[in-house]
This record gives sequence, C-alpha cells and structure tokens, in this order.
Amino acid sequence: MNRKNIVLNTLLLKDEFEKGRSQSQLVNDLINQLSVSNIEIRREFNADTFSELVAIRKIHLEQNTEFFYSVPDNLFLNQHINPKLFQYVGESQFMGVKHLKMTLGDWHNSMFKELSYLSKILPVNIELNIENDQTRANSDIELLNDFFETANQNNINIGFVNDIGNWIFTDQDVYNCSTCLSRYTRFVHLKNYKKIQDSVNTTPFYDGEINWEKIIKLFSDDLPIALEYPSTMENILNDINVFKTSKV
Repeated sequence: MNRKNIVLNTLLLKDEFEKGRSQSQLVNDLINQLSVSNIEIRREFNADTFSELVAIRKIHLEQNTEFFYSVPDNLFLNQHINPKLFQYVGESQFMGVKHLKMTLGDWHNSMFKELSYLSKILPVNIELNIENDQTRANSDIELLNDFFETANQNNINIGFVNDIGNWIFTDQDVYNCSTCLSRYTRFVHLKNYKKIQDSVNTTPFYDGEINWEKIIKLFSDDLPIALEYPSTMENILNDINVFKTSKV
C-alpha cells in the first residue's frame, strides 16, 4: 500500500471542532503539523458556509492540497437524483475537490434513466463515490452490488468508498462485503470497533476486532486510505506511523 495515499478526515479533530475551531483551521493544523497533503472535508462541519468554502479554497490554492468531500446525503431520493447534487458538485468545484462521496438512497435497477442522466451531468473532473453508512437501507450488500454492477455494465463512472468500521452496524461481515465490492472500491475509510456488552465503540484502525491488514490487502496499492475516528494530534501522528510501518 502506497503510504503517500494516506488521507486524514477532519473527524479526527472532532473535539477541537466542538470547542469552536473551524474546519478550515483544522485542515491547516493537519497539513502544517503533520505534513500531509490529502484531507477529507466533512460537509456537516460547516463546509457549506460561504466563509468556510472560501477558506478551504484558499488552502487548496496555496498548498496544493488534495481534497476529498464527504457529504452526508443520499444520491437518490424518491427514485430520482437528489436535486442537491448540483449544489454539492458546485461546492466541490469551488473548493478544488476532486472526490465527492455520498450515500446511495432508494436505488432500484429500474432507474436506468436516472443513472444515465447522472453520467451526463457529472463534470469530468469530479469523481463520484458511494459509501456504506451505518444504516441497512444504504448499506445492504446486495443492493450496493446491484447498483455498481448496473453502473459498470453501462460504463457509468461511479465508485465505492468502503468504510470498514460501518459494516458491524448493519450486521454484515466486513471481509465478505469488502471482497464482494473490492473491484469497485476507490477509497477506504480505515477505522475499527470494539463491542462492549450491547454497544459498539469506534476505535483506531489497529485497536479493535477487525483484521484491518487482511482487509487492506484486498485492494490496489494505490487506493487512498483515510483515517476517520475522533483522536488527538499526538495520537494521529502515532497512527500514521503505525500504518506506515505495517506490512500491508
């Protein structure tokens, strides 16, 4: 796995955000203190406000940062393309984002016209990906596989973001699901979990019940790998070193 492809999701500094720091400030901290160039921005962290869009765009232009954009919304609503997609694409282009991520929504393979239309309206410089979240509706492996097979058969360029720590919330096996969708996977969210009685707690990727190295080996060496769990600057540096020195 190419260590240069590590991406840092701003969720890593969630505590700092909740204390009042803006997402653009968090992005600057991650870039300047950890010497990384790949950042995943979260729209729910006020990335949709104009001042933040401008600040993040400025960072991109001055530091040549590769941005990924996480949008917590469905691609399909009421069996049609979500009309907000145009807004999300516009925000992405303004900030210099090349990778836009959403969840699937109410897809059915009878919706080919919607999928075909989608391929015509997406800019060539925006890569659209779909992620499994913590709901069965958006993350059913058969539904996701059907969607990607349909898109692939019709040469429609949409990929998969595999959040390996989310499968547990939908009672699906992480290794089986990751294997099934590996050929469509363009991006990986790397985190882990521990079960404590009836609750599931998110943990750093190396400290949990998932054999993360086994999962990572399913994918191409050039796939971006994002760390995505609440942490601290000191711990993030340690986690990056753990990943860089691993055998994957």
